[in-house]
Amino acid sequence: MVDRVGPRLELPSAEYLAGICTTFETRLADGFHANMLDPTVSYEKMGEVRQSLQIMEQRLMQSILVLKRRQNMCTPIGKLPDGIIEEILQYCSLEMRSEWQNKNTLRSPSAFFLSSRWRRIAVCLPALWSFIRLPVSLNILRLFRDRSAYSRLDVLFDATTRNWRLIGSDVTDEGAAFSEYGDIVTQLIPRISQLHMKYNQWDEGWGWDFDMRDFVLEQFDKTQFSSLGSLRITNIDGGEQNPHYVFDAPSLKKLSFRATPMHLPHFVSHCIVDLSWSLEEMRPKDVLDVLVHFHSLERCVVINKDPYMGSNTPLLPEISFPNLHTLTLSLFSPGDMKYLVDHLDTPRLMCGTFGILDEFVTDDSWQSSVTSLLGPYFSECDELRISDKRLGGYGFALTSKAGRRIEVSYEGWTFAMIPAVSLAMLAQSPCNLTSLVLSVRSFPPTPDFVQALTSWSSLIHIRVHTQETEFEKLLTALEHGPNITCPRLNSIEYRSTALSRARVEKFRESRKYRGMGIHEPSLADNFVEGVIFRHLLDEAFEDE
Repeated sequence: MVDRVGPRLELPSAEYLAGICTTFETRLADGFHANMLDPTVSYEKMGEVRQSLQIMEQRLMQSILVLKRRQNMCTPIGKLPDGIIEEILQYCSLEMRSEWQNKNTLRSPSAFFLSSRWRRIAVCLPALWSFIRLPVSLNILRLFRDRSAYSRLDVLFDATTRNWRLIGSDVTDEGAAFSEYGDIVTQLIPRISQLHMKYNQWDEGWGWDFDMRDFVLEQFDKTQFSSLGSLRITNIDGGEQNPHYVFDAPSLKKLSFRATPMHLPHFVSHCIVDLSWSLEEMRPKDVLDVLVHFHSLERCVVINKDPYMGSNTPLLPEISFPNLHTLTLSLFSPGDMKYLVDHLDTPRLMCGTFGILDEFVTDDSWQSSVTSLLGPYFSECDELRISDKRLGGYGFALTSKAGRRIEVSYEGWTFAMIPAVSLAMLAQSPCNLTSLVLSVRSFPPTPDFVQALTSWSSLIHIRVHTQETEFEKLLTALEHGPNITCPRLNSIEYRSTALSRARVEKFRESRKYRGMGIHEPSLADNFVEGVIFRHLLDEAFEDE
């Protein structure tokens, strides 16, 4: 017999029970036949014998179940502690939640019914019943209310749902049933910690005798969301009618919405620190009119999926965000982006992401917008990265050892050829750059390059990924003029096609003549003459 798990169970063995069964059946059969042959036995006596048989049969079935449970406890899955089973059930419940959330299909995982023990744990584990999709039938709403106990809830209110029958056909008093439905929703509201409200046009009917959205929103409007920390609002079709309800959520920290401001409720909350907004054709004024209500923001993301071209830029006051450390604005035209950033005071910004989309690329005026975005952060950053974008454009990233990162992406609406980025324009801002990474197909003209490298005199490391003819511009700029360009430079990393040996020798001699070698050059080993290039530059340093 395998060792028992848990408290010792004093149970008879299977052989002992089988013997009892055999003896009992033999004696009972003998007695039964004897009584049947005995004409003096009464009908009542026969009933007592039958009752005794049923009692014994029930005891035998219970004993067999106990033995099976004890045997299951000796199997590997039976030895699992309750805590591990709870973890497994919570993992399995993710599939149930996903189907209910995305397909509006509620189906319990088979693991919930693996055994009586697993089912008992599933029924008594509130975390498995903490996600609720509204509207849902009254019976299911009762079930999730009871099984979720007092746990925090994650609720999806999908006003586009149509295939749930709220009230069963056996309900005689629909008024009382709907009253109970509203009472349950009201009971759940204080326990909701995350809420996603999804709806389409507010003027679209449901085809019922009442509007379910208004019914649920009435409960939302009169009850405080005391535990709500995250709210997401999605407007599918963008109706024109304002919902006109108040959201009393004093603990609300995170707000995410895809809707016009007119479709937002009136918030009773001053603690929102995380704001995400996604929409199409937003103008700068639209964004500022929303942000002015959230001065406590620490993180803000505004995604303009379809930029509006030709915005008017009225005179508006600057908005201060003293605690904002993460800001994302994308996609806006060059002028709109500059207007937005100029009207946001963000002294503690650590992570900024700005996406510019230009409808027509007619000149290089976009570079002034990029420079104005990056300029204020040059003096506090150590590294500048510039890379090509696949469809035409550039990506810029300024980073510092303290953790600050400012990213600007620029791309054209069409596949027009965008001129090479002007490094000289970027170099107009005071800076202490020590690292420059260029991964572009085309470098600016050599004079532009020389002007930039002269200004970035603190550069220690340069990494380049380009074609050989463009790399020539970098070497020429480093050799230019009577004065030493980038005197502190001690590392060049080149990732592209091979250089000629003669060109490498010329560059080495030029730097050596000015008294500057390259301390730690590197070249990809899979390129021709890579080892030679590394050796020659090392030699230049050793000659100093």
